[in-house]
Amino acid sequence: MPSKYELTKGTLIDVSAAAVTSLEDETISWLSLACTGKEISFQSGQKSDIDVTTFCSDEQEMDDGLAAQAEFSLNGNWKPEDEGQASLLAANADSSLRAIRITFKSGRTRSFLAKVRQYNYSGSVNGAWSGGFNFRVKGPEVTGGGGV
Repeated sequence: MPSKYELTKGTLIDVSAAAVTSLEDETISWLSLACTGKEISFQSGQKSDIDVTTFCSDEQEMDDGLAAQAEFSLNGNWKPEDEGQASLLAANADSSLRAIRITFKSGRTRSFLAKVRQYNYSGSVNGAWSGGFNFRVKGPEVTGGGGV
């Protein structure tokens, strides 16, 4: 059986140019982050555990509590005058939501609203400046496009 995988080369990542409140807004103007981004990480919201163990329990019993919001991070080359990164820096400054869209090489997409929680940059001799943005995802992730 052949391996199943999705190639990362050719992935597009876009951010809304301005604050948005809905992914259904057809007037969203998108800015590319694909030429500065090197690593994307999405971590789904984790449910908290509620201990419901009682004196008559035979073992520790847990119930799922509310799910935490998902986290997203983007790391790559630091270039604050890049239009996409400038939009994220503005979102950090005014605490506004941005739409994020990832388009995989297969044509599938994943989109979500997010708030910049933190950004960082670092440099060393004989290297390009690197930087990253950490986000708190707000609301559900929306999928679309072709592929499986």
